[in-house]
Amino acid sequence: MDLRQVQFNQKLGFSPKGIAFAIFGMVLLLPILLLLLVAGLVAIVAYAILFMVSFVGAKISGLSKTDSEGRRNVKIRKTDSDRQ
Repeated sequence: MDLRQVQFNQKLGFSPKGIAFAIFGMVLLLPILLLLLVAGLVAIVAYAILFMVSFVGAKISGLSKTDSEGRRNVKIRKTDSDRQ
C-alpha cells in the first residue's frame, strides 16, 4: 500500500546556484525582450505613417481629371488633319 501513495506537498528547494541562474537569466533576457517590444512598436508606428501617406497621396492623385482614354492631365494638341 505504501507504493501507491501520492505525495502532493513536495517542497521545492532552491539552491544558491539555481537562484543565481534565475537572476542572471532575468538580467540578460528582460532587456532583450524589452528592446524587441520597443522595436516592434516603432516599426508598427512607422508602417502606419507610411501607409497613411501613401493612402492620402493616392486619394489626392485620384482627384485629377482623366480623359476618355484614361490619361490624367494630358493635353493633346490637335493637328489640322484631326479637325477635319
